[in-house]
Amino acid sequence: MKLLEDKTRVGAPSAEYPFGSLINETGSNNGTLVDTAFMNDMVQLMEKMFNESGITANGLPDNATNGFQLWESLVHAIQNQQKQKRYYINLFQTGTSDPAIQFVFEDDLGLAAPTLARTTTGTYTLTFASAIFPSAGKVIRTVENVGNSTSVGFAYVSVTSSTVLTIYTFDETNTLSDSLLFTSFLKLDIYP
Repeated sequence: MKLLEDKTRVGAPSAEYPFGSLINETGSNNGTLVDTAFMNDMVQLMEKMFNESGITANGLPDNATNGFQLWESLVHAIQNQQKQKRYYINLFQTGTSDPAIQFVFEDDLGLAAPTLARTTTGTYTLTFASAIFPSAGKVIRTVENVGNSTSVGFAYVSVTSSTVLTIYTFDETNTLSDSLLFTSFLKLDIYP
């Protein structure tokens, strides 16, 4: 990339335009040379990026004095595309009952609480009303604090479909067992 300050007929870097600036043509061939195809690409890129950001234009040139709204819109657009969604809850289950959510620590999903069910010994499902697990994305899932006052356990968490998460709890003998989600912490980090 050739820096703007290294091109011909451009304004030198300044406090207001730290990367240099374009110069308007006054009729004596002193303005910065531009190519319409290149400029249309640049303008369309900036307009699309700015539109996607949701930022309200201030109507002023982007610079150190007025603010760098195009930069802010780029950062905002990237964050919107990459933002992970988090769902962190505390679960409790005993005997043959369905698990229950004791506390929601963080919920970026914007959906109603999932339906929780015990399907068989040591196997539980969380079913969401709409698809939250992307087919091409990544879901990091963990369950912490598995066990109870008499047994230490561990859990395996599986994304069963775009709407269903299945939790399997095992006791210290690697046997599927109930009553091990005793104030357990479920953490889902969902990436697009």
